This record gives sequence, C-alpha cells and structure tokens, in this order.
Amino acid sequence: MRSDYLCGKEDEGRSLYSILRRELALSLHQVRRLKPAGGIFLNHEPAHTDYRVREGDRVEIRLPSLEREALLQPQEGPLDVLWESEGLLVVNKAPGILVHPTKAQITDTLANYVLGYLRKSDPEAACHAVNRLDRDTSGAVLFAKSARMKHLAAAALQREDAEKAYLALVHGRMDPSSGEIDLPLRREAPEAQRRIPAPDGQPARTHYETLAVREEYSLLRLRLYTGRTHQIRAHCLALGHPVLGDRLYYTPASRELSQTLGLESQALHAYYLHFHEPRSGEEASIFAPVHREPMAALLRQLSFSPESLRAVPEPKP
Repeated sequence: MRSDYLCGKEDEGRSLYSILRRELALSLHQVRRLKPAGGIFLNHEPAHTDYRVREGDRVEIRLPSLEREALLQPQEGPLDVLWESEGLLVVNKAPGILVHPTKAQITDTLANYVLGYLRKSDPEAACHAVNRLDRDTSGAVLFAKSARMKHLAAAALQREDAEKAYLALVHGRMDPSSGEIDLPLRREAPEAQRRIPAPDGQPARTHYETLAVREEYSLLRLRLYTGRTHQIRAHCLALGHPVLGDRLYYTPASRELSQTLGLESQALHAYYLHFHEPRSGEEASIFAPVHREPMAALLRQLSFSPESLRAVPEPKP
C-alpha cells in the first residue's frame, strides 16, 4: 500500500501523527504498526510522528499488509447521492453514522454503503473518503473512487477557491452578527476528545454569518478556512454560543434549550461544497438539503429552505 498527503498552508505546525490519523485515516493500531516497520515517510525520507509539518511537505505511508487490513466490506445501505463524476462522489450523510470504519466498528458506515453502491457498476471499485464529518454532523461528504483521485481531490479542496459551508443552530445571538473566529485549537488533555482555544494550538479560522434569529437561538452559516477537529463546535462554544444539541461542547443554558427543542445531537450540517473537479477542471457546486429532524423543522420555522439557501451568496475571505 502507498498513500500520501500534500500538506497545505493550514497544516503548518501540525504533528505528523495528526496527519496520519486525520488526513490519511489511519487507526491508532495502524500507526503503531507503521512506526517499527519504517513505513512512515516525509518527503520520501523516514520520519517520526512528532515531526511538525510545513506547507509543501509530502507525507507517505508504505506497508502492504495495511492495505489488506483496511479493505472495506461493501454493504447495501441508505445512500443519498448528491453528485457524481467519473472519479468522485458526493453523498448527503445522515447524523448518527460514521464516515468510515474504526477498530470498534467495521461495518454499517457510510464508506461501506458507498463501496456497495460503486461495486454495483464496477466490481473492482475502491472507496476513499476525502473529507470527514463527525458522527452526529450531517451533510456533504466527498468520496474518491481511487487513491489517486483522493489525492487530487484533497488538493482541490485546499485551493483558495474551494469552499466548505455549514449551517448551525446556536444558542443566543452573535454579536457582531458576522465575523471571523481566529482561535488556535488543541486537545484539552493528551487523550481528551474536546478541543480548546490555546496559544500553542493549531491555527483555526472560521467565518460566520447570522442568517436568522428566533428568540433564544440563531441560524448561522459558517465557512471553514482550516479543517481542525471539532473546529466549529469548539469555536462557537468559545464565543459563548454553542451549537444546540451538542453533548460535548455546551453550556447549561444551551443544554436546557436543546432539550426543549428536542435536539439530541449537534444541529450542524455541511450544506455546501464547492471545488474544481480535478480531471475536467469544471466547477462543482453541491448543496446538501437538510433532511434531519428536528433541525429541518426549525429551519422551516425560520423560513429557510434549500432553495432559499442556494440564493444566498457565499461568504468570501
């Protein structure tokens, strides 16, 4: 197996371990196997996982046995296909489902279902997730049909003209109503799930814009300039306006309101994806309708629909 990742400007200062886990989707067990086997390379040279990467660095992993270990099992399952090209596929992920298998769960993930879909037309098809969403975040997920296309698509998403936009229901009212959150993030503790703002964290920038306000909560559109783990959720909490329904990043007031509204998972949805298709160069603009309830019902109360969202111009840097 050989898989690689080209580090962008937003990756400056990240550990090689972080790239292996998040961008190359390796499990902790796989990383531990790679280290003694000498299968981790940086710019074609063996490297340690604590190395801090720079823009332009190329991370590679090479270990044939990992390819067999990482083979997906194709499955029939619910799949909302939003867009497809010869080498790529965008699906609308439902909340509560993992994007790809983990050591604890190797079936019934979005990747299993995507591979099952692709194998219907191509028995040799592969499946590689290009971007990730948390288990309880819904919306657009980009998959590549080959390792090569994954590399090209990942590079396309890192271009300045690429956009990833989210919708979120947050507690309270943002003041100012639009702006940029520029707060570096790191783990709260070495093995903790939560991320917190910290001067020694990884750079993290989020643009937000208030689309509607209703009593105790607001609808935001958010654009990521960096792709840190839990970035939107951690940034919104840092401003005192956590995403409603979030069981990891919350305040007592947001938790109480979430229960009142019936939100049992974070009301966060990746609704827009824009990039240039790597092979054709054509622009791809994909909107993911919000099907999840009760978030969809709350959006209807705010007089927002997929059609109206398409008419709202995307925020620019």
